Amino acid sequence: MSGPSDPQAYISLETLVEDIVQAFKDALVNIDDIDDISEGENVGEYGAGTTAVWVVPGQGRATMSSTSSIKWQLQIYVILLSSEENAKLSDLRSKGYEIFDEYAKDYTRDGTCWAAFPRLFHPGYMLVDNLQYVGVLMQYEAVFYQKWINASS
Repeated sequence: MSGPSDPQAYISLETLVEDIVQAFKDALVNIDDIDDISEGENVGEYGAGTTAVWVVPGQGRATMSSTSSIKWQLQIYVILLSSEENAKLSDLRSKGYEIFDEYAKDYTRDGTCWAAFPRLFHPGYMLVDNLQYVGVLMQYEAVFYQKWINASS
């Protein structure tokens, strides 16, 4: 895993972001009754009765950390949704709490970031690809540092 563990090495932004997204996905493998873990690219293939979790990277904001590194704050959206005919919001909320608790076990997401702080937990209903879903939107802010390419030590 190429995380920010070596502050002297340059790691591309793409690698940093993709490793964090993958770590968020990997944490979900121990959660029961999830049919799909993706970034939402399979939505057209969902039928009635599908329970899915999307892990979607959002806006990143950079600030100077020092003369040789950038501090990034990246929004990660975790979207739990179910199109089960009898799905209840209370059931999805419980599954959302289970996901939240799983993420709380390792706030560094397997060392891919300095910390991933929860920012939002919002249960509700949504319409995706003409199917109504019961769901929970969670937002995390992953903080990590990136060394400048041309920075001299």
